[in-house]
Amino acid sequence: MAMRKVFFGATIVMVTLIASCASRKDSLNEIGNQSIDRVRIIASQNADFIRKNGDKELSGRSVQYVKDTMKDPDSALVRNVKVVDFEGGKVVCGEVNAKNSYGAYVGYSAFAASPKGAEFYQKDTSRFPSAIFEAQWNLGIIKVCSF
Repeated sequence: MAMRKVFFGATIVMVTLIASCASRKDSLNEIGNQSIDRVRIIASQNADFIRKNGDKELSGRSVQYVKDTMKDPDSALVRNVKVVDFEGGKVVCGEVNAKNSYGAYVGYSAFAASPKGAEFYQKDTSRFPSAIFEAQWNLGIIKVCSF
């Protein structure tokens, strides 16, 4: 009888662990899907802008938006800027480096942008203890911008 209780208890623990792993995987997939959706919104915002202004103006205004969101916009350095086709729209991809509150540059971070919004690659390890979570959180930028 005692052996049966141990086996039953172990079975419950195993089922709970398996359900927990499946739930975590679903959650990570949902985070990745939301990241891609955020970049889709940027691409759709850009579709109308391009019809009126063209790719070059899109790039310039998107980069300006990115710089304006920095703590010290005048210090912002931008590189590897490109306009990328994505699901019927276009996204401006690039990397930005700017000074923080202490006046030090923080390192380049990828972005996907429009003249009205931007999505930045989040690499703050205190908030992302897992490389898998970080990759899913940033999946939209990774997929579209190939960084």
